Amino acid sequence: MSVVYKDNSSEENWKLPKKYNEMTNEEKSRTLKTYALKFLKQNGPATTSQIQKVLGAPSPISLKKALDNLAFTSAIYKESWGGRESTYFPNGRLAHALAHGTVKCGSYKEYGLRTYIDRLTGKHLTVTEYSVSPSGRREPKGGIRIDLVDLDKLIGELKRIKEELKKSDILDRGIISR
Repeated sequence: MSVVYKDNSSEENWKLPKKYNEMTNEEKSRTLKTYALKFLKQNGPATTSQIQKVLGAPSPISLKKALDNLAFTSAIYKESWGGRESTYFPNGRLAHALAHGTVKCGSYKEYGLRTYIDRLTGKHLTVTEYSVSPSGRREPKGGIRIDLVDLDKLIGELKRIKEELKKSDILDRGIISR
């Protein structure tokens, strides 16, 4: 897979700042995440080695950790195919504004729902879990991506579980009584 720059800019625009090596580990991590996220949003899918080359990141391990953290928080998503290098994608890049929703669960949890169409991987629904502090600050905790072709199966399984719960009680530690 080759990287194509949509804005026809040179690779120099993506290089990490010269002061990168003088930064603290926390600053390096934050900088890697910022640059990688901006790059993916503007240029689309890429592998760790492609992103490393474009950014000029000195450590592929640090970059992979930064990318995996972005994927864990659903800022981006990744796909792995067997022994091949993982490919990272901008999350919801082509999302339709009307296909967004939020489900509030209790006082301190929300689920963000977004549907989108990706040119390469098709139509998806993402569900991102957020913890919400009393001040209203939302922090992503994780998420999943579901192919829309599987949505009816998922809804069917959720309905089956809901019906089963009408017949049973969930007790301490998941023990079910009938």
